[in-house]
Amino acid sequence: MKKKPKTQNVFSRLWERRELLTNICSLKAYLFRMTRNEILTLFRHRKVERGYARQQMEKEPQHAPDSSMKVTTTELVEMIDIAIERMPELRKRIFMMSRYDEMTYAEIARHLDISPRTVQYHIGKALNELRKLMDVMVLFV
Repeated sequence: MKKKPKTQNVFSRLWERRELLTNICSLKAYLFRMTRNEILTLFRHRKVERGYARQQMEKEPQHAPDSSMKVTTTELVEMIDIAIERMPELRKRIFMMSRYDEMTYAEIARHLDISPRTVQYHIGKALNELRKLMDVMVLFV
């Protein structure tokens, strides 16, 4: 059975911890972090479920693979977004300027007042991180 993330879980936890919220500077940032953590927990749980299912399939290879084990496009996009969000701030900013704003390395370098080689370095690192994610995801597609 596939467990779907529920916004209700985030708000329930928020309510349970309401006494601790006096030290929170930004409720928006706190909710974002809680939601992100909920998604990451769900992905870790799914990884364990898939590992277990893979072990079961190895024991009984006569069964056809369950289509519910496949990663959907939406899940893949969510994982890519999470991977980008977890990048160091400068790398994330450079990557987004390059890929989403379609700026050249020279334009990014001028805008951020850094060298084009630094831009190239961070784009390379970002792409390597995303390639690693894709290598893992190929196992589930």
